[in-house]
Amino acid sequence: MIGLMDLELSHQHREEIMQEVAVARLARLARANHEGKSLQASNLGWELARYAGLLSKRLRSTGQRAGTTDGKRKIT
Repeated sequence: MIGLMDLELSHQHREEIMQEVAVARLARLARANHEGKSLQASNLGWELARYAGLLSKRLRSTGQRAGTTDGKRKIT
């Protein structure tokens, strides 16, 4: 009985591995067929979001150094 369960588990494991390989193969194929232009656009979007985040972080820290608690600068 134990040997039969081990055999079934090994077959199930083999099928799962084969499915994962097939999914990885399809993903690799999709990436290979994908146009480079949209990848560049996605990189540009990521870079813009990154710089916007850095800028907002810098502005928040500047407001806190000015002695305010809400992050807004005092106008004198």
